[in-house]
Parts: sequence; C-alpha cells; structure tokens
Amino acid sequence: MFPDMEQHNPTAIAAIDEKGRELSYGQLHEQGKRLADIIPPHSLVFFCENSFGSLMGYVAFLTHKIVPLMPDKDLDKQFIETLAVTYRPGWYWRPQRKDGPDPATLFAYENYELVSTGLTTFPFSNDLALLVSTSGSTGSPRLVRQSMRNIYANALSIASYLKIDQRERAIVNLPMSYVYGLSIINSHLLRGATLLLTTKAVTQREFWQFVTRYSASSLAGVPYTWERLRRLGFMKKHLPALKTLTQAGGKLTPELHQAFASYTPARIISLL
Repeated sequence: MFPDMEQHNPTAIAAIDEKGRELSYGQLHEQGKRLADIIPPHSLVFFCENSFGSLMGYVAFLTHKIVPLMPDKDLDKQFIETLAVTYRPGWYWRPQRKDGPDPATLFAYENYELVSTGLTTFPFSNDLALLVSTSGSTGSPRLVRQSMRNIYANALSIASYLKIDQRERAIVNLPMSYVYGLSIINSHLLRGATLLLTTKAVTQREFWQFVTRYSASSLAGVPYTWERLRRLGFMKKHLPALKTLTQAGGKLTPELHQAFASYTPARIISLL
C-alpha cells in the first residue's frame, strides 16, 4: 500500500504536528527509506506515539517489509518488558530520553532513535506486515497478525466510503496502537490527504485550538469520546471545516446517537 505514496505530489503535506511543523510526502518517503536501510526485512520493531517520528517509522517499516508492533506508549513498563520477552523485537524505534539520545543509537529523526535490542527475532511468514495488540486489559500479551492485503483492503474500503481525497485533513487524536486510530492514518495516506497529529485530549483547550487552526475536516471517537463532547458543549462550537464524524469501539446509546443525529444534518456530512 505505502509504495503507492510515490504517486502523490512529493511537496504535498502528509502531516502537521502540534507545533505547526509540516512533513511532506517526499520527506516521509525519503526519511523512511534511510531508516529502513538499517533494518533487515522481516525484523520486528516496537514503537508508538502520535508524532512525525512514529509516523515515519510506521510507513518505512510497512513499505520495506519490516514488521512493526505498536504497544501503547503509556503502557506499564513491566508489561512492555513482558511483550519484549514474549515476542523478541530486534529493534526499538522510540522517543529519545530527556537527557539526549542513547549512546547505542543507530539512526535518529525528530527526537526519535533506533536502538538494537540484541535479540534474535522469530522467523515470520512472508505475508506478515503488522502486529496489533488486542484491546483486552487482562495483561495477556496477545497479538493479531495482519497482511498488507488486509491493511490495504481496509484502508481502501474506508477511503472509498468516506470519499477521502487529498483535500481532507483528519485529526489523529486516537493512538496509533489502536486499530481505529491506525485506520485513519492508512486511509488518508492512501489518498494523499493530510494528517493532523496530536497527543492532546478532546477535553483540552489546546486540542480545539489545533483543530481550528488547521481546519480539521474529520473527527473520530469511541462512545466515551462523544459522551464527553456532548457534555462539553460540542454542538455549540464553531467548526466550519469539520464535515465528517466517525465512531467505533462500541455502540452509542440511543439517546447519544439521537443527539448527534439531530446535530449532523445541518453541520456534518457523515455520522458513522
């Protein structure tokens, strides 16, 4: 899927972060190739965060047949270590320490660093493209295997249904470790659109300043997100660029669904 990005205008903006910095499709491709040249194909890499570095790593790994596993960055350190013991990643692609890069850093970009774990990765099927964790909170480190065909079919289906094109600006507020958040990234990169990367919560003023400043055209959330937004007076916000709301991760209560369904005809194209 991601090799198709070479067809996009290299000067088009692939992502904008909270500091207003822009990452073009050309930069995403070139920096990703530099990173991938260091790691052998079919290696396993741990990483995750809504940032330029993480996005570039994700695209690089999938493009060059390197298998990413993206545990939530806020997971307990001991749980991450359990995952590492179980799945033996050969590399960490991670934010640098506050005191600077690790002395063993092999490659760095946007405060991210590539560090070898020294572990030998288990052999993988040639079809394996991505490992994603299940949403369970039991502490059992179970993963779902996805092929590139799976990822492409999902991204194409979403992009086609939502009529995503290069003019879209999707706010990426859900973590990359969550398949719903990842589907937003995949479907918009497939069509040459722009991602607005944020680590802020929908309850924070900075989140809405970011949404407004960069004219976010779509917003995604789980039922709890929409419940919080209703309580925060979302329907009263002036968001002229916003045209699509999407929802997954559970069923909305009839009352909540009706509240947003009543709001959407005059303001929003899609409530899914």
